[in-house]
Amino acid sequence: MILPKYSNIFVKMGSTFSENFIIKNVDTTALDLTPYTIEASFSNSILPQTSVNASSVITINLTSAISNPLQGIITLSATSTETAAYKFGRYFYQVNLIDSSLNKFRVFEGILTVDP
Repeated sequence: MILPKYSNIFVKMGSTFSENFIIKNVDTTALDLTPYTIEASFSNSILPQTSVNASSVITINLTSAISNPLQGIITLSATSTETAAYKFGRYFYQVNLIDSSLNKFRVFEGILTVDP
């Protein structure tokens, strides 16, 4: 199947953000994303909300799309209005593929840094 990749992302507050990622099989060929949906979010906590004070956890969804399913390409994006509302700091982000049985597979994770 897929091994999760680690990659850092940098976002400038108030600017449009868009970044492409290629999801590959373990043999390095592009994964066909046709049978999947995708979700992406970032949070100030790597721990589940049940493990920390839930009122202190900030989780924000990123716009995510499968932009070229046969080539394994996904795009994460945010508008300038959305990034203007982000708070300066470092966050943990993750990108998951979801199959038809609603099983989730983490494909990317890392640190998302929001700069003023």
